[in-house]
Amino acid sequence: MCSCRGTSRTEYARALGRFADDPALSTRMGEAAARHARSFGWDTAASATVDVYTAAIRQRSGLYPLFS
Repeated sequence: MCSCRGTSRTEYARALGRFADDPALSTRMGEAAARHARSFGWDTAASATVDVYTAAIRQRSGLYPLFS
C-alpha cells in the first residue's frame, strides 16, 4: 500500500519514488483501485438503499428493531 500522511513534500516524494522503483506497483495499485471502485456502483447503492428502507419499515411497524 502506498500512502502519504499529511502534506509533507518528503512523504510525497518518497511515495512517488516507490512507483519509480517498482513499475509493477502502479499496476497492482490500479487493479486494487478498480476493484474498490466497483463497490460504489449503482447496483450496490440501490441494494444499500433498499436495505435502509426495509429496516426503517420494519422498525416503524414494530417487527424488528432498526439496528440489532
